[in-house]
Amino acid sequence: MSRSLPRGIRNHNPGNIEVTRPRTPWQGRVPVEDLSDPRFERFTHPRWGIRAIARTLITYQDQHKLRTVAQMIGRWAPPKENLTAVYVRQVAQHMGVDPDEAVDVTLHAVMRPMVEAIIRHENGNPAAFGRSAWYPPEVIDAGLRLAGIEPPPFKVTVAKDPEAVSSGTAAAGIAGTALVEAGQQIQSVSAAAGNTLETLRWVFVALIVAGVCINLWHRLRRAKREGQ
Repeated sequence: MSRSLPRGIRNHNPGNIEVTRPRTPWQGRVPVEDLSDPRFERFTHPRWGIRAIARTLITYQDQHKLRTVAQMIGRWAPPKENLTAVYVRQVAQHMGVDPDEAVDVTLHAVMRPMVEAIIRHENGNPAAFGRSAWYPPEVIDAGLRLAGIEPPPFKVTVAKDPEAVSSGTAAAGIAGTALVEAGQQIQSVSAAAGNTLETLRWVFVALIVAGVCINLWHRLRRAKREGQ
C-alpha cells in the first residue's frame, strides 16, 4: 500500500501554516469550506504555500525585528509544542550559518535555503516517499518571486589582473562584436517575422557564439601564461 503524503504536501502548505482567527487573507488560499483540516491553511498550488512561508519570515524580520535563525524558528515553532532546538539546528546547518548569526531573509541566498530547510523539517525526508526533493528548484523560486524575493541575475566573473586583460583583449573584442551582432539579428528577426520559435533559435545561436568566444578568451589567457 502506498504511503500517504505528509499533510503539508497534500495541502500545498509545506510550512504547515495554521489558520488564524480572523483568517489571514493569504494569496492562493482555498475557501474555508474546502479546508481538509480546519487547523491548517490549504493553498491551490505549492508556490502559494511557499510564498506564505517567505512572507511570514519577512514579517518576522521587518515587524518583529527577529534577525537570527534561533529567533525566527523560535517564533515559528515555539517550544511548547515543538523540539525547537533541533529545528533551529537543522535549519541553521542547511543554511550554513550559526543559529545566533544575524541574517537578512530578503536576500535570495538566505531565504531559499531557509525555506527549503523548513519544508524538509515540516514534512520529513522526501526520500521516504521516493522523491529526491519535495519540490524542484523552479517551484521554490516561483514561490519566492511571488513573495518579492528574486534570484540574482546570472553573471560571469572575470579575473581583473593585468595579464588576463592583456591576453584577453582580442578575444573580448570578438565576443563583444559577436554578441552585438547576434543581438541585432535577434531583434531584426523578431521585428520582421514576429515568430517566437525563430527568435528562440537565434537566442540559442547567440548563446553558442558567446560560449565559443569565452572559451577562446580562456585559451588565449592560458597560452600566454604557459609561454612565460
